[in-house]
Amino acid sequence: MGWFALTRFLGTLTALVVFSTQVQAAERSCKITPGESTFSVHTDTEGLLSMLAHKRVIQATQFSGQMVYAQDAMQNSRIELLIETEGLVPMGEELSESDRQTIIANLRETIGAGSYPTMHFGSQTVTPVDGGVRVSGTLRMKGVARKIAVDVKLEHSQDVLVMSGEFTVKQSDFQMKPYSALLGTLKVADEIRFEFNARCQLQ
Repeated sequence: MGWFALTRFLGTLTALVVFSTQVQAAERSCKITPGESTFSVHTDTEGLLSMLAHKRVIQATQFSGQMVYAQDAMQNSRIELLIETEGLVPMGEELSESDRQTIIANLRETIGAGSYPTMHFGSQTVTPVDGGVRVSGTLRMKGVARKIAVDVKLEHSQDVLVMSGEFTVKQSDFQMKPYSALLGTLKVADEIRFEFNARCQLQ
C-alpha cells in the first residue's frame, strides 16, 4: 500500500472510531427499580352485580428494567422490563386480609404465576411523538406474546429521566380467563389497563 493510500485509510479508520465513540457517548442508560418507579394494573367489573363491586388496582412490587436513552437519535433508544407475577398485589385500605388473600389467589391462578413467573416487555422500535415517544414492542404474559404500542411521556432534567403512560390489553388475547363469580353475575372485565411512572438516574 502506497503512502497516500495508507494515509487515506488511516484517516478513514480514525473518523470511524471517532464517530462510533460519539454514537456510544450519546447513548445513556438507567435502571428501572421499584424504589422510584410504579407499575399497576387496573381492572373493572361487569355483569348484573358489577355496580356492587370495587374496581381493583393491582400493584407490581417486584420488577426490574433498563432504558437506553439516545436523546439525539431517539430511534436508537430501547427499553426492557421484567415483572415478577408473584409480586402482584391488590391495593385498597377497605380490603380485609381474607379478601386480599382471595384476590391474590385468583390473580395468580388467572395469570398462571406457578408456571409463568414473569411478565416481559421488550421494545423493537421507538418513534418520537409530541411530548415523548411511541414505543412498539412485544408484551409476553402467561407464555403468550403480543405486539403492543405505547405512547410514553418523557421528561428529561439533567441526569434524571421520567417516563409515564398507560395502555390497555385484553386478558383473552393472552389466553387468560377473566375471574368470575356468582354464576357470572359478577366478573372482571376482559380489558385491563396498565399504568406506569418510571424515574431513573441516567449513567
